[in-house]
This record gives sequence, structure tokens and C-alpha cells, in this order.
Amino acid sequence: MLENILLVIATLILAFISLKGIIYLVTFRNDNFSYSRDEEKKACNYEDYQYCDKLK
Repeated sequence: MLENILLVIATLILAFISLKGIIYLVTFRNDNFSYSRDEEKKACNYEDYQYCDKLK
């Protein structure tokens, strides 16, 4: 019985770590995506500034 409880706890810990890893990967990709958007925003001229705000 105790072994089953330890197995469940270990599984939950591993699931939590892998979930954090997935979240990290997704946010890292989003950072790269927002970086390209920042470059696009710098390329906008001043008249299109409201359009640039929508790109954020």
C-alpha cells in the first residue's frame, strides 16, 4: 500500500516537472514570436502607430 502511494507521489512530481517544461517551451517560443513582432513594430512608420499597438 505504501509503495502505491509513493508511486502516485512520484508520478505527480514527474507530471508537474514535465508540465513546467512544456510551459517553459511555449513561453520561450512566444518570446521569440514577440521579438519578431517588436522588429516589425520598429519598421512601422509613425502614422501607423495605432496599427503597431495592435501588433503588441
